[in-house]
Amino acid sequence: MDLHVNLSFPDGNDLWRNYEVDAMTTKLFGYARVSTRDQEEEGVSLEAQSERIAQYCRAIGYDCIEVVQDAAVSGSIPPSVRPGFGRILKHLAKKKGRTADGVVACKLDRFSRSTRDALDLVSLAEREDWRLVSVAETLDTKSASGRLVVTILSAFAEFERSVIGERTREGMAQLKREGRQRSRYAPFGFQFATDPEDPKRNIVTPNPTEQTVIAKVMSMHRDGFSLGVIAEQVTNPRTGRPLHRQSVQRMIKSC
Repeated sequence: MDLHVNLSFPDGNDLWRNYEVDAMTTKLFGYARVSTRDQEEEGVSLEAQSERIAQYCRAIGYDCIEVVQDAAVSGSIPPSVRPGFGRILKHLAKKKGRTADGVVACKLDRFSRSTRDALDLVSLAEREDWRLVSVAETLDTKSASGRLVVTILSAFAEFERSVIGERTREGMAQLKREGRQRSRYAPFGFQFATDPEDPKRNIVTPNPTEQTVIAKVMSMHRDGFSLGVIAEQVTNPRTGRPLHRQSVQRMIKSC
């Protein structure tokens, strides 16, 4: 038995035909963002995102008028203050002369990793009558279901970022308790050395030269010298140049 479903409107127009007309008249900005070099290595480079957006628009029939990029910009930064996305928002806010109907990105987290910022974007799109489209999540804020999905996925993205942050802080705290190396650079006044009990790991030990510098800074501070004067008169042994005021201030606070 053949099953045939006729999707049509009262005027007889086919649903797919209407969709094609809508798609062909929809013009979108593409938006690509990376925050670190690590993302480049994980296959979400600006070029990869731009190509995926272009492929999506060709498949759907949207007209991608330009792919705007933000390089080395964190997803936690509000969209309106990013160089690229801020330009898109200014254009979409125009009541006259607007040449785009919205913006499309590869994933929702390219727009924002903050639930609050994502919800603000959705509200802004509704007020100004433009659409947010995400390729990976197959959503479009022109629909009620699309707006609901944006809210849910944005919450999960923020939750994931918080969990990663907690794990990083816990890991760094554990390394500190064990006296193990936590970064490429040792804190001023210290140096990395091979653990005699475990040659595969490094431990933190005092650096005699830098400890002398810290002692001099503290002595001048107790004698009433200003941060600027101390910075000018004390040389940083790592650079061979005078200390920065901020470095002097951190030394004083940590001692």
